[in-house]
Amino acid sequence: MKKDKKKVLVLYTNYGTGHYKAALAIKEYIMNNYKDADVFFMDPLTLGRPFVNKVFANVGKILATRLRGLRKKIYKDKMYRNYFKISWFYNFCIKLFFTKRVKEEILKIDPDIIISTQVGPTGVIAGHRKLFRAKLISVLTDYGIHRMFTVAHEFVDTFWVPTEELKKEMVDLGINEKKIVVTGIPVESKFIVNKKVDKKIYCEKWELPINRPIFLFVCGGGNGYDNALKYFSKLVELKYDFSYIFVAGKNKKLFKKAEFIGDASSKFGVTLKFVDNMEDLLSISDLVFGKPGGLMTSEALTMKVPFVALDPIPGQETHNGKFIVDNNFGFLVNNKEDFAKFLDMLKKDKKLITKWKKNIDANFKTFKFPNIEK
Repeated sequence: MKKDKKKVLVLYTNYGTGHYKAALAIKEYIMNNYKDADVFFMDPLTLGRPFVNKVFANVGKILATRLRGLRKKIYKDKMYRNYFKISWFYNFCIKLFFTKRVKEEILKIDPDIIISTQVGPTGVIAGHRKLFRAKLISVLTDYGIHRMFTVAHEFVDTFWVPTEELKKEMVDLGINEKKIVVTGIPVESKFIVNKKVDKKIYCEKWELPINRPIFLFVCGGGNGYDNALKYFSKLVELKYDFSYIFVAGKNKKLFKKAEFIGDASSKFGVTLKFVDNMEDLLSISDLVFGKPGGLMTSEALTMKVPFVALDPIPGQETHNGKFIVDNNFGFLVNNKEDFAKFLDMLKKDKKLITKWKKNIDANFKTFKFPNIEK
């Protein structure tokens, strides 16, 4: 008798690119390693309420850029305390996004396993567990945890977490240790596989010296990160022998400003728009600067590139920046004064980057996909 294929539904949503990229990594691994599995992909928040979800996403962007003080207060007062208290707003969102369309689509798939890379979809499923027979896996894509992960923990079958330290924190909060698996943060195989890239080809293409370290500026995913310019302009003034690659994403104004700053400096470098070969750029780079999103941080560290975390968004990115510093994988910059300290360290300690690289190689745990059939 032919065995039925296992059906795995991978959930994400569009709040930044990280959750989607983590979902892609999970989908890729299952398709390559579980021949008896069918993988389905879904953004239930957009599927259920596209307009409302877009509003939520835009509000999140405003809090992350123009109203950082308010966001910091919200996380401090609401997200990092009362870990098991269910709020009216949480219940409202769970009901709001669980539309008839979402319910019918999931029931039509009838998955054996649901893997969620973002806390919103996790909550939607957890709040309606009686309707689904599937095992629910919640994936943490940052190096910290907040209340939206823990409030419905009893309805989650397994948590995939990035570090042993985070597992201990969750156990200390009262979450069943048997539910927690340390996996690292899911990154696509192209970052894990040690693909050899010829640095000489890129240096010739962009007219960069082959014998100098390359500093990579990655500016906030596809949309670009305007605050990076204040740091970039200081970096290219530094009396230190390096070349640069500045990735501006889809932000055209940022691209033009960065290109002007770079061209006006004495440094060799190139300014790029949106790229889809970040693994190649990381493989030829010696140091990466950027916003410490969970996926970008993990991609860089997986490829053994030290990370200089710039202006973390209050909340999970703060935890990511702390993770980098606590483990001596790079440097955390919260303001211009911090960046000046970093530049001073870089000038004084010629082996600083090498020390960080060796520490990453010795201590950073890359993503390990657990057995989903257990």
